[in-house]
Amino acid sequence: MGTKNFSNANDLITFSRASGGTALRKVAYSPELVTNGTFDTDLTGWPSGGSDGASASVVGASARLVGNSYISQAISGLTAGQLHTMTVDIPETNSQGSVRIGTAVNVGDLYDSPTQTSATTLTTTFVPSGTSVFVTLKAEGTIGNTSLYMDFDNVSVKEVLFDQGDLTLFNHPAGIPRIEYDADGNVLGLLVEESRTNLVTYSEDFSQWSAVGAGTSIVSLSELDPAGSSNAALIKNTGGAYSIASSNITTSLGDTYTVSFWVKSAGLGNDSFRLYFDGSVISGNFTATSEWQRFSFTGTSDGSGSVAVTRNTSNDPFDLYIWGAQLEAGAFPTSYIPTDGATATRSADVASIPVADFGFHPNSKGTLFVEVKTPEVDQIIAGVAYFNSTSFQNSAGFSKANSGNTQAGGRYLFAAFGGGNTILDVTDANTGNFVKLAGVFGDGMLAVADGGAVLSGTEQTPVPTHLRMGGRDNGYQSRCHIKSINYYPRRLTNAQLEALTAPRSSETLFLTFDGLESSFTEKSIHG
Repeated sequence: MGTKNFSNANDLITFSRASGGTALRKVAYSPELVTNGTFDTDLTGWPSGGSDGASASVVGASARLVGNSYISQAISGLTAGQLHTMTVDIPETNSQGSVRIGTAVNVGDLYDSPTQTSATTLTTTFVPSGTSVFVTLKAEGTIGNTSLYMDFDNVSVKEVLFDQGDLTLFNHPAGIPRIEYDADGNVLGLLVEESRTNLVTYSEDFSQWSAVGAGTSIVSLSELDPAGSSNAALIKNTGGAYSIASSNITTSLGDTYTVSFWVKSAGLGNDSFRLYFDGSVISGNFTATSEWQRFSFTGTSDGSGSVAVTRNTSNDPFDLYIWGAQLEAGAFPTSYIPTDGATATRSADVASIPVADFGFHPNSKGTLFVEVKTPEVDQIIAGVAYFNSTSFQNSAGFSKANSGNTQAGGRYLFAAFGGGNTILDVTDANTGNFVKLAGVFGDGMLAVADGGAVLSGTEQTPVPTHLRMGGRDNGYQSRCHIKSINYYPRRLTNAQLEALTAPRSSETLFLTFDGLESSFTEKSIHG
């Protein structure tokens, strides 16, 4: 069989997500691509333009644009089709202006910032189609009015280099797959999630929160947070009152919600705390450490609508850094969704590969392998890896079923539908850990998990159009990390199935989502 190689899983997967999505990922950045972005002495490399009376000069080591004027630079050395980031400081202004990234001077077809009227820092990401773009800094004052100005400084454009560098809670733009790592730097795989909404309207700006009573205070708002910015808050309780809280949250009485925070010790020894929401739904004790950790708690709403960090069961004081508050409807936490003044929704991840891209033969024998990790609680018939088509009766693959499913509570299932319906209950759910699953269709129906016994069922032969990851086309979306998926265009023997799913067989992969390389080389399985 021939070989078809891909440099990255992104080259192979058809992927969509209509919103941004965070994940803990190794991230580095290319060398600076902007020439003279600090304007320390002059505007070299930044040709200017504008209306009558407009001007550009260096004032206080910043570029000052007067009236209705702009400066622009052609930035070269970009990598076409790859994610890049840009930051620009606006340290001072008495006018208004904007920043644009585009294929020509003063064109914002890749990014056109909202009109800015005060000091701020603008940050954005973009994917160029070529190797160069134009960055334009624009003041939009009255023509000829030289008393109106806007200052710009520290212009930076760099390529984002995934899967190298430091672990960062990175907010991926819409349409960018997320390869996630654990806190120790071990790759977890492709993160696929359902849609969720963060009901906390200010997830990072704790100046918008309330300190309940005189005993609790927000001391500062400048600690380095897990996303690499200085937005974390130091909260302090000295006794008396008991919490810092956010209200104006809408919840439904009797529904299940999960609250989560990133928390770190302030190093003063008062590290024990609890989380609660809706005023009465409260966790047990948590203990912060010197490293950022995400703590979560799930409960049933009483409908009153609030989120808080409070003292432990002994009512001891606390000194904590907090960041990234989230309250979401559901029985387990999903990835962090940042908010700033309103609720925000992360769209579902939809990932698939057309079967034509890897030589799938309809009505043929085949073996599907997946190494996957799902949440520690049940999901309702959540698809994990499925050969699918517009007709569900032409599908085969793995899913995880909750306790309401007739097969078993919280177990992985292998199903094949090809004019019939056969489901094999392959294992007790290995909740919170990776499990290796293999299933055969087209020549009898077989399934095995983690090197265990091979189960058999009635033959069913699917006729799919694509391989769907983390869901099925009928809406059964999963929350999972997929470390690897293999497809073999033949029926593996029982011994090979057991060897493939055993712990020692991790090196025998056909398609790997490890964030670094994906290969279509067919490999033999040696039991």
